[in-house]
Amino acid sequence: MQIPKDRPHLRIACIGVISLVLATSLNAQRHVFPPGFLDQQTLGKPPVALAGRVWYLKFSSDGQRLFAVANKVYDVDWRRKIPRVIWEEHDNETMMRASFSPDGSLFARLNNGDKIDLHESSTGKVLYTIKRQERLTVLPGWARDKDLIAIADRKQILIHHPKTGALVRKISQGQTDIMAVALSPDGKLLVAGNNRVDKNQEEGFLLYHLDGDAPPVRLPGNATSDHCSGAVLSFSPDSKILAVYCSLARSETLYFWDVAEHKLIYQLGGRGYNFIAHSPDGSLLAAGGLNNLEILDARTGREVFRHQGESVNEHIWSVAFSPDGNTLATGIEDHIKFWDTRTWKQIDPDPNLSAPPSALAFSSDGRHLVTGSLAGEMVLWDWEKKSVLWKSPSPQGQWPINALSVDPSNTMIGVQQQPRYGRGQVRIVDFATGEIRRFLSPPSPTFAEILFRSDQKTALIATANQILQWDVVADRLIKAIPVPFLHQAQTAGSFEIRTLRADPADPDLIWWTAQSLFGAIHLERNTEACTFELSKDFRISAPIPPRGHEFVNIGDMVWNLPTRHLVNRANSSNLPSVRHPYGNLLFIGGYQGKVLVFDIMSQSVIREIDFGPGEIKALTLTPDGKTLVAATTGGVHYVSLTPVNLPAGTTSATLWQLMGSDDHWQAWLAAWALARQSDFIPFLTNHLTPAAQPAPAELRLLQSLLTDGSDEVRQTAARKLLDLGHSITPETYETLRQDGLPTKLPEGPPPGFPDCIPSAPVPVLVPLSEHRRAMRAVMILQEDATAPAVQFLKLLAGGDPGSPVTVACQKVLAALAIRQ
Repeated sequence: MQIPKDRPHLRIACIGVISLVLATSLNAQRHVFPPGFLDQQTLGKPPVALAGRVWYLKFSSDGQRLFAVANKVYDVDWRRKIPRVIWEEHDNETMMRASFSPDGSLFARLNNGDKIDLHESSTGKVLYTIKRQERLTVLPGWARDKDLIAIADRKQILIHHPKTGALVRKISQGQTDIMAVALSPDGKLLVAGNNRVDKNQEEGFLLYHLDGDAPPVRLPGNATSDHCSGAVLSFSPDSKILAVYCSLARSETLYFWDVAEHKLIYQLGGRGYNFIAHSPDGSLLAAGGLNNLEILDARTGREVFRHQGESVNEHIWSVAFSPDGNTLATGIEDHIKFWDTRTWKQIDPDPNLSAPPSALAFSSDGRHLVTGSLAGEMVLWDWEKKSVLWKSPSPQGQWPINALSVDPSNTMIGVQQQPRYGRGQVRIVDFATGEIRRFLSPPSPTFAEILFRSDQKTALIATANQILQWDVVADRLIKAIPVPFLHQAQTAGSFEIRTLRADPADPDLIWWTAQSLFGAIHLERNTEACTFELSKDFRISAPIPPRGHEFVNIGDMVWNLPTRHLVNRANSSNLPSVRHPYGNLLFIGGYQGKVLVFDIMSQSVIREIDFGPGEIKALTLTPDGKTLVAATTGGVHYVSLTPVNLPAGTTSATLWQLMGSDDHWQAWLAAWALARQSDFIPFLTNHLTPAAQPAPAELRLLQSLLTDGSDEVRQTAARKLLDLGHSITPETYETLRQDGLPTKLPEGPPPGFPDCIPSAPVPVLVPLSEHRRAMRAVMILQEDATAPAVQFLKLLAGGDPGSPVTVACQKVLAALAIRQ
């Protein structure tokens, strides 16, 4: 087909159609990487993470498996910390009501309606269903030595054969709904509790002898007339003692009854328990509840052990003893922790951190990782061997470590500690031994970050609203540099500096991150930014450059700050982030253990990486950019950002095509996969050439197409101009709007930015596929850094000076020179 010369915009439109067809044809090849390509591991062994709150736990009779109920039913290989889903349903409420048989071979699931399903645990298969006319709300009780299961149906109790479904007995009880039911392990006794505990009525907790027709016995001890809004029951293994926790409006009580003598042994004040369980020998009772785990002597009620949760939200919702009694499993929110009952120490936590980690830092060569904890201790890890070199406790007690920094020569570690109340401190630690060299005394009560300079004698210390240039040898202030922008913002949101970073290509240029009550500002270094002097050989970039991609987390939203464009909802706020050194990616931490991967090119979240339960406290990348490391309340985790395997027959040509696809995460990984191909340097030399200076006629054509009537033609022309290194003015951006693009601004400006915001949002112009491939090729060439790769980078750096690819290659070469 021939395009008329007087209709040049049709050529770009046709190119767009051809590109769309090509991208569509590549969709069939997009699943180059298997779903499990992320090689995710943990330093130490964290608790088992499950989806949803863990409401129920049960060990199998052989102690090898642990069954758990959250919003799915799990069979957990608890020694290897591997959960397997055996049944799931989209209705979370349904999954809160399920329990396992004593041997773990069956589980009963209460439906939200009027039935209970009995499942086979090994397969999740439904064996049979018991339908009732009333809504079922109480977990069934199981007998250990007999095949019996008791089900509460409002005001009556149904005893069934669990393997056949046959009804064995029906018992009616009282005038109010039954709130709890339990069978003794020997199958001879049944206890049921009503909603009303009243000494003047035949209600409360009633004990039935199933061997005969004797009337039930009301268990004594309920001295008040009140509603028992919640009850938890546990028989001792020998069926002689019954423990009952009852939550009343005016009190919470734990009763211990001798069921043979029908007498109350003793009672204790309760503490909001969600679950209680006897140990296999009946000597202990584990009670889990509001932010605490209590172990009681079942004979006397004496407290044996208590664990206070690390946060007010660390409720224990379920507990279970292993058959040998040596292990206790506790369901804490959405994960399971294990305890050695002989020492009452947690099993398989990170053995080198006594508290959750709060700060991370790599050495400049990437061989060592230093971690700091909320308890103030530090651990130096050999990153290659994943082993500990030394561990250093806090010299000032339980002071949390906020930030760590290793000097470029790997001889010193800067440590920032800040107590909840009072003045913080900065200490310098010997990298090789962990011993404290000296304490610094900056004149500020709070500190955020420390950054060593290349001279090994000075450091930059970020305080609330200024940067201190400090002589770490003489412990004296060289210069205090206030950040004017932060001073202006104090009335708008009380901003504080949170991080300092040196530009890899220009160590004298520092970009920083500020944070406020409303969110964190993530700043990208921009050569057009205004600068102000710290000293003759150091400068800091201004926070608001004239143009560029600058991102802000405000609440759960990611903004392009200069354009005031809401680009994505990140579901995170005031949490750590780290920029990939040459991958155009921003990793943003979240509250639920998830890290969002934000792609700067497309200005969108392209991936979520799940590190399990707990808030993300700190994030860092290995210097080569291949591994992301996260500190969470569950330990230190790391995940490979490169594919761990490739399907047979994957070619360099396929990967090259994927590098320009609209699936940005897939394209980013395709670049890393191409770098692992043996022929990737010769392949790139045949597919990538230095940027040519655009012809004046081509520029005039693209400029003219910015006023074309087609949205697609205008945007393609604008993207082409940006890819060639030419600016797009705000007035030009106004011409790129598509129909339906909202022009109304969100209510109010972001806090602290009253004068730096354009009047309307602008479209996101994602670079064209050719440009994306080229930039990702530069990324993997920098990582390779061999002589052929450097030679090719020098060739690309000699292209048109205005081309983004040329500029990127020049930066890479500068960073490589510093690294060497």
